[in-house]
Amino acid sequence: MSVVKPSTDEELKQRELVEQRVKALQEMGICPTCQNLDSVYGPFTGRLYYEDKYVLLFLDDYPRNPGHSILLTKHHYEDLSEMPLELGTHILKVTQAAIQALKEVADAEKVYFITMCDGKRNHLHFQLLPRVNTESLRGFDVFLKRRGVLVRDDTLLSNLNKAVTKALSE
Repeated sequence: MSVVKPSTDEELKQRELVEQRVKALQEMGICPTCQNLDSVYGPFTGRLYYEDKYVLLFLDDYPRNPGHSILLTKHHYEDLSEMPLELGTHILKVTQAAIQALKEVADAEKVYFITMCDGKRNHLHFQLLPRVNTESLRGFDVFLKRRGVLVRDDTLLSNLNKAVTKALSE
């Protein structure tokens, strides 16, 4: 099962334009995520597989591997130092459920969990980057892998949603 296609140079240019819009807003002191998530990054609702009152969990539009996900806090925090400890506990619970789901549904052998908030106005988010069983890349090399383009797969989204919801209810 693959939901990532190799990116063309044109698609990578599109991603670069998004990054330029983000940087311009940040330089004006505006959080691009709080400003309008869809208008800056493109519609994410078709990639969303979990939501509660604190976080959103959705597939990355330009993933490095199938299942590459973004966990985004709904409230604005620039980095971990601003986040309430209780939210951190909740994020770890959701992350653990998401990792379990990615292993079950997206054939992930391991899932790397990182945050790299940079720039003047950030919005705290985390990336869950699966390492697939068939891949020889390990550790940091997975982060350097060329990004692909997400191919919409409603079955994958549904299965991830069910697996995350089930893991959180246990």
